[in-house]
Amino acid sequence: MKAKLLFTYTNTERGKIIVDKVTVPSGSATVFDFTSDFDDPFTLTDAQAPWESDLLEPGSYSVTELAEAGWDLTAMSIVDPSGFLCLGYGCC
Repeated sequence: MKAKLLFTYTNTERGKIIVDKVTVPSGSATVFDFTSDFDDPFTLTDAQAPWESDLLEPGSYSVTELAEAGWDLTAMSIVDPSGFLCLGYGCC
């Protein structure tokens, strides 16, 4: 009698977290500080290109913008480019 084996391979695509800073008025040179639970702290200005993480396994991750004197958080959005998820404060 011949034995039969079934092999199943599962591939999971990794993703990136991208953080973009937008100020009102536009173009402020103020440096904003960020921390995360998956990478080193980083900084952004409005004119700077968005920050991108390395490829991440599926899971829960957090990014925090530290308070900056003279500025109030008035909007925040989390957008999945595929259209699957959009969460926001003041904009979505």
